[in-house]
Amino acid sequence: MPRSQLIGLLILTFCLLSILTAEPQVKKQIIILVPDSLSSLPFYLVAEKQPLPGYKLKVENFTQHAQALIKLVRGDAELLFTGTTQGWQSLWDGNDLVAINSYVWGVSSLVVKDSSIKSIGNLKDKKIALPFPNSPLDVKTRKILDYYGLGNPPQVQIEYRPFAQSIPLLLAGSLDAIALPEPQATQLVLNNHLTRLFEYQTVWAKVTADPIGKGLSPEVTLYAMKKQAKDLAQALKDLDAELGLIIKDLRSLTDDITLRYSQRLNLKPEVFQEALAHISFWAPLFSTHQKESLLYYEQIKNYFTSPVGKLSNDFFFSYH
Repeated sequence: MPRSQLIGLLILTFCLLSILTAEPQVKKQIIILVPDSLSSLPFYLVAEKQPLPGYKLKVENFTQHAQALIKLVRGDAELLFTGTTQGWQSLWDGNDLVAINSYVWGVSSLVVKDSSIKSIGNLKDKKIALPFPNSPLDVKTRKILDYYGLGNPPQVQIEYRPFAQSIPLLLAGSLDAIALPEPQATQLVLNNHLTRLFEYQTVWAKVTADPIGKGLSPEVTLYAMKKQAKDLAQALKDLDAELGLIIKDLRSLTDDITLRYSQRLNLKPEVFQEALAHISFWAPLFSTHQKESLLYYEQIKNYFTSPVGKLSNDFFFSYH
């Protein structure tokens, strides 16, 4: 064999061996903690899609928001989708969080059993269950009651209970109303024939004199630790864009997706679809998210029962 051919064969063999023995590219994992709820649907769908080159998205469910925050702070997850005001509280407690974006801007209703309760004014001397102090539903409900003249002096009894406790009490008649997110609100309306007295988004538009009448507010926000967000800046920008595309298509889900996720969330397909219609998903521009969040802060800051901190501009994510 001529020397030139031998050299060529050796080079080819070396290249083949390099390909065969090369380790496959290891993708960096991004763990996203989300509540096991219909509000998390865009994250379930983006994890199916796996749209980020070089990254593997892994969505993990949590039941306790406080425990999930601890996991984020100590670095056991890259992202956390949780109640907006809970992220604020964590920031004020000294944790270096950054708000990426909010994707749920209306998700809750006030549900009653007694059909004689036909207006907010009829809640006078009634019992309302809210999940916990300083939650979004707590501060918003108390501001709404103030607006309708039921808050100062208090003319409605507020009890703080987890949903798993408050729902049976409402059905038994020991409570008069519960503030519930989706899909729990729709489940009670369709399965137990209760009444949706109002959607918070609709009343919020009136209470805040929203000039466009939508009553949107950042209910659930995606958070990261500031250093982690800086390291993943481009990936987070791309993830936000993908979530925006998914959210645009949520009103036209395929039958397959509806069936799979209604089963996953233990919902009847008709409850799944109806509840989805009562959630306002939105993926605004980062600058718009900052503007709307700061407006929301001004609207509710006086209703926190614990010391309130500030929200500086660098609390909001920028991929630059």
